[in-house]
Amino acid sequence: MRDPSKSRRGMTLIEMIVATVLSAILMVVLLGVSRRTMRLRGEAVRVAESLRDNELLVRQWRRDFLHGEAMLPLIDGVVIRGAIHRDPQTQTTTQQPAFVRYQVVGGNGRVWLLRHQWRIDPESGRPTDPQSEPVFMGLAAMTVSSDRVDAFDRASEAERLWDAEMSGATMPDMPTTIDIRLLDDQGNALVRHRIRHHWED
Repeated sequence: MRDPSKSRRGMTLIEMIVATVLSAILMVVLLGVSRRTMRLRGEAVRVAESLRDNELLVRQWRRDFLHGEAMLPLIDGVVIRGAIHRDPQTQTTTQQPAFVRYQVVGGNGRVWLLRHQWRIDPESGRPTDPQSEPVFMGLAAMTVSSDRVDAFDRASEAERLWDAEMSGATMPDMPTTIDIRLLDDQGNALVRHRIRHHWED
């Protein structure tokens, strides 16, 4: 009678090599799928964050422009005056009079849209308590146009009027329709929004 343990044989060298190669191929395929999945997930997260940031920016624009009383387009953005002061801690509008300037600023290889605000002192009427915060990144320019006021072509003229406004002069009243666009370096619109100041709540 034969010993059954002697009838069993181990894997040959060729079988072990084939098994190792198949395992390696399977691992490469799985790793590729995993990397592709992670990349797609990362892109989806970036798109979602971009849409969320755009939505928050548009909401902030609407609050500022709808409650603004006067507007001055500048070569690098726009200045608004009205009951548009925002508490930086709670991110809620305090209804206090303020200047808000949206300004495109570049530095360290990045371009930001900043929101500056100055609360208007009720006694002196002068701007005070300056605060700034970034609200958008990755743009090349901001354009603001309307049915009544166009953006200035010369930075010196726009800045002169802004300096005069900060010194107590008056800026043009808020127009009825305001078109805002954030552009990339190819001139394509990253964000586009129209606000009808006197028609919407």
